[in-house]
Amino acid sequence: MPGPAVGEPPIFRSTDLSTDARQGGEVVALFKRRTTRSRVATLDFVAGRGIVGEDAARTSSSRHVLLASAGAIVRLGLEPGALGENLLVDGLCELESGTTLRVGTATIRITVHCETCRSLVQKTGLPASQLRPLRGVLAIVVGSGNVQQGDSVVVQARRYLALSTTFAGRLAQLIDSIPPGQVASLGALVDAAGGARGAARAAPAILRRISLNGAPVHRVLRAATTWEALGSDQRRLLMKEGLDLRDIRWWDPISCLYQSVG
Repeated sequence: MPGPAVGEPPIFRSTDLSTDARQGGEVVALFKRRTTRSRVATLDFVAGRGIVGEDAARTSSSRHVLLASAGAIVRLGLEPGALGENLLVDGLCELESGTTLRVGTATIRITVHCETCRSLVQKTGLPASQLRPLRGVLAIVVGSGNVQQGDSVVVQARRYLALSTTFAGRLAQLIDSIPPGQVASLGALVDAAGGARGAARAAPAILRRISLNGAPVHRVLRAATTWEALGSDQRRLLMKEGLDLRDIRWWDPISCLYQSVG
């Protein structure tokens, strides 16, 4: 899978830069969302699933955990928890996609930058372009464990595949990774690509655009697709690759996010 395009910025910049900011930080507050967001003393992380009791906990998601910078909260004049974060962290900067963090006894990998929502723009009065570097980063849980206030956050040597900073770029990366003879559902691709609310509506247009560059979009199906419902060109390409809709080999795109590269 290709990495982010050349020149794309780091997806997280803390405003509280210390001399060893790249190496580690500290958890200063924890939050869990179960209908409403509340501050908690501890969080249990489950590999491949997310935070126990959190609304966002599911295996197909690339958005298990949201980390935000304590410095960003101060700079924006907000209360802890106002960014919707699970972990408010002091002392980290420049966390790129693919970075692995040891948080307490759990391990997470950074996936994508969290989008700037309209409510945050209204709350702060700042344009989305200024809020984006302060919004925080999303991660998935790759190692189960427990996290408490005051726990250290340490950058690990192990790295995972870096994802594009745009939804369209991530969707293209995942589609390029679908093995010949297998297919992936559009819904699973959107989930794995970290699409925000409404992203699925943009997916068909993205597929049409990247198909012009040779992306294997014929390997993308809707979950309830029948052989008869497919276009003749798509059927021909899939049959050439040996696919039989009576025995479909579904590829899980979330697996890409758990592949380490070093």
